[in-house]
Amino acid sequence: RIWLESKCSSYEMGFDHARAAFEATLQRLGKDVLDLYIIHWPAVAKKAHGSPEHRLARRETWRALESLYREGRVRAIGVSNFTASHLSQLVEDGIEVMPMVNQFEVHPYFVPRETLEFCAANAIVVQAYSPLGGGPGSNAARATEGAANGTRLLLGHASVLAAASSLGRSPPP
Repeated sequence: RIWLESKCSSYEMGFDHARAAFEATLQRLGKDVLDLYIIHWPAVAKKAHGSPEHRLARRETWRALESLYREGRVRAIGVSNFTASHLSQLVEDGIEVMPMVNQFEVHPYFVPRETLEFCAANAIVVQAYSPLGGGPGSNAARATEGAANGTRLLLGHASVLAAASSLGRSPPP
């Protein structure tokens, strides 16, 4: 079975835009339902960082995802790059369905504890991205001419070495 997941971009925020984006995704995929649909970013594209429009857009976009979930159009709904603060605001704003997934950067060299704790306390599955530390193409690696290659650092991390050893394997080169 293939897991189908897609995202509502920061250009598609708001109730009507999010629903239209979802429909367009289904049409492109030739499907009637998705396994997971998430809000890609907790802010509207091209808006100032501190704009109050972001919170309203998050709420209205989340309402659209809740409606799609209740209609059975998507099996799970979630968010991406949301901090504990963003998630708390959703709760304060009266959501009906708690996000089921939060996709954000997390690995041994970047552990956003507050967000991890919020997710654990609210049964939100963490879906890590950059789980290998960003690699040689990451912004940090490019800025340091490869010295901050997160993948190389991560593969030599004690927790990775211990996990490999416990499984009778060597860590990736």
